[in-house]
Amino acid sequence: MVRRRFKCILRIGLCGSWIELYEIEGTTYPRFGGHFFLAFRKKWERKVLPFMTGLTGGGAKIIIGLLTQPPGSELSEVLTQIILAVGRKMEDPLVPHVSLAG
Repeated sequence: MVRRRFKCILRIGLCGSWIELYEIEGTTYPRFGGHFFLAFRKKWERKVLPFMTGLTGGGAKIIIGLLTQPPGSELSEVLTQIILAVGRKMEDPLVPHVSLAG
């Protein structure tokens, strides 16, 4: 049995909660299967709400680049999209794939 371990690569504070990017360790995936996921963690909670899964290394680099840029209009648009995506996912866990593209 393969035990999945997650390594937090990026953590951004958002309205008292956290947006986190995780890497899944100890597993092998197809080349395009991806082994990263983006999740939301409420303040003081242990469990996370994954809302974007199956990210490849390139997708993870793009998200890191979007979230670590200096404050400005582009960053605020991305964070607004993330907040809206988290809200939709919390209302209905069966919401389909989330896209950060404008």
